[in-house]
Parts: sequence; structure tokens; C-alpha cells
Amino acid sequence: TYPTGRVGAAYNGTGYQIPRASTDKNKAPVTWNVTGLPAGLVVDKNTGLISGIPTLKGTYKINVSATNPFGTTAVSSAYMTIDGVPDNALG
Repeated sequence: TYPTGRVGAAYNGTGYQIPRASTDKNKAPVTWNVTGLPAGLVVDKNTGLISGIPTLKGTYKINVSATNPFGTTAVSSAYMTIDGVPDNALG
């Protein structure tokens, strides 16, 4: 599970870094792909850090895949919740 975020609040200082390696166990380069992020969030392809400002509340299933040059792919999924703006913040 990823840390909870909030609509309109930066998700970077408390962001989550996707654990990844640049090579597989045989030293072959690995290509990473991330899908399912909430609107407004992105992944830095070099660091794996998820950051940005989410724009929609909800629970999101995030899929991280890693593919080696031979076409073998491993996929991992986890959930991220983005809370709405608190009622007292609308005033």
C-alpha cells in the first residue's frame, strides 16, 4: 500500500519511491512501466519517485511492471488512496 495523499496537496516530500533495479539477476537491462496513477501524479523514470498534485479523490490500483530484454515481465500491484479536500478547507 502506498502512503495516502490528498487532493490539491503535493505528493512528493512524503511521496513513495518505487523500488527498482536497472538490471535483472543476469545483468540484463530492465525497462520499467507504471500504470494506474491518480490524475496529477507521475513517476520519475530515473529515481522511481512518485510525485505531483493529485486532482481526484479515490482509491487507485497501481501496477508496476519490469521487463528484461528477453521479454520476461514481472508485475506488482498495490493500492493508493487519495482523500478529498477537508470540509473545513473549503471555507
